[in-house]
Amino acid sequence: MPKVSSGVIGKLKEGKFVTMAELEVDSQTSIEELLDRAKSLQNSVDAVIVSRDPKSSLYLNNLIPCFLMKERLKLEPVYSVDGRDKNRLGLFSDILTASQLGLTDIIVSTGIHTTTGTYIKAKPVFDVDAVQLITMIRDVNNGKAFSGEVPKTAGFDIGAVVGFDHSRPEMEEMMIQKKKDAGASYLVTVPIYESEKAKMIANRTSKIGIPLVVTLYPIDSVETANSIGKVFVDAKPPEDFLNKIREIEQGSTKAETKNKEISSANRNLVDVLVKELKTIKGVSGCNIVSTKLDVIKAPS
Repeated sequence: MPKVSSGVIGKLKEGKFVTMAELEVDSQTSIEELLDRAKSLQNSVDAVIVSRDPKSSLYLNNLIPCFLMKERLKLEPVYSVDGRDKNRLGLFSDILTASQLGLTDIIVSTGIHTTTGTYIKAKPVFDVDAVQLITMIRDVNNGKAFSGEVPKTAGFDIGAVVGFDHSRPEMEEMMIQKKKDAGASYLVTVPIYESEKAKMIANRTSKIGIPLVVTLYPIDSVETANSIGKVFVDAKPPEDFLNKIREIEQGSTKAETKNKEISSANRNLVDVLVKELKTIKGVSGCNIVSTKLDVIKAPS
């Protein structure tokens, strides 16, 4: 039987280390293909974050994949929402729709600016930031929207994305506190490749008393690593790992062989990082981005 999660929040409250996966719903992937990838994760993860335009490019709407994962696969989907593309009216509509579809987990970010993606002429909205969006979702949980009332059917567990800016730790701590006060129950980092960076963030989240889940992003090419580094500050894999990927790209002639070697290198890196994360006080889980590389496996 497929694994049915008891809920990310429940496991975090019990002090258990959670394993999440993140699926990117790009425009070239059909919903059926996405569900096949999600199905392969059933016995390996506690929940699946379904990204909303993570690289500021053209992506499918993530509401329907979330609903189908829940209905067909009995997985726990985490609906990702941000403030880049819609104003608060459109966001309220999406949140209410998610509630009516029976979704209960939601993760919030401010959103990545359109200038970092493929469609740089697209105009961003940013009517609300992450803290305001968390507050909106909390209000919907309480049956409120703007100055009126809505059916009190929502019961979202709210997560929030946290970046890291070690040059301004006070500002970082202030934003973490604001997100918690607004209603976030846990935080998920942007991609991290060094346990020391995870430790620095965990020190801050521990002070504030909010669980931290660290994101690991497998790299299928040096080009991918460079593009991630442009979007997320300091999100660069170790140089020796990049050199390994570069050697594989230059040395392997068959695509199948190349993919296997790159998958193996990423799996080794992820395995080491996950073991290290489990020893860091304040780190409560990991979120592994599910690319087409075979990296995610059932936790031991």
